[in-house]
Amino acid sequence: MISNLVSNLRLLKEMFIKTPNRQSPRQGPDEEESEIRDLVEYIRQLREPYKSITLNKLFRKMNAKNNFREVDKAAREARDKHKASSERLWMGSFGGLALIVPMLIMVLDRGVKTSLIVTSVGTVLFAFALALAARTLKGMDVLAATAAYAAVLVVFVGTSLPPVS
Repeated sequence: MISNLVSNLRLLKEMFIKTPNRQSPRQGPDEEESEIRDLVEYIRQLREPYKSITLNKLFRKMNAKNNFREVDKAAREARDKHKASSERLWMGSFGGLALIVPMLIMVLDRGVKTSLIVTSVGTVLFAFALALAARTLKGMDVLAATAAYAAVLVVFVGTSLPPVS
């Protein structure tokens, strides 16, 4: 394993300093360890000038140097606006139907079993649909929306059923 590490470090060093590939004779453990230390130190020295450069800084420098511009900013903004309004329309329609359909079923077929089954199935379907369709939501957001949806259905069930005597 150490010999693999040494050979990999040698290859790295050769990539940077462009020396011909030479295989050294089999070394003892002490010689391998000292060569590993030397190679690691060499790699650290290569990396030292670039430690303070982050990817963000690098991209900003490249952008300023090459003067990149967005080709069609107006078209991108129009696509983003259309996508946002389309998403709002679909989510609003889904939210309305998700509440109206179970309520209609519970009103047309009054019964405790029907109400409980429709509420349970509706809540599970709502959670799955929200988790799959709304990709920008986090898990806590899906949980909160599902809990609110279930609360609305439970309140409807509680107020629409006749009192138990």
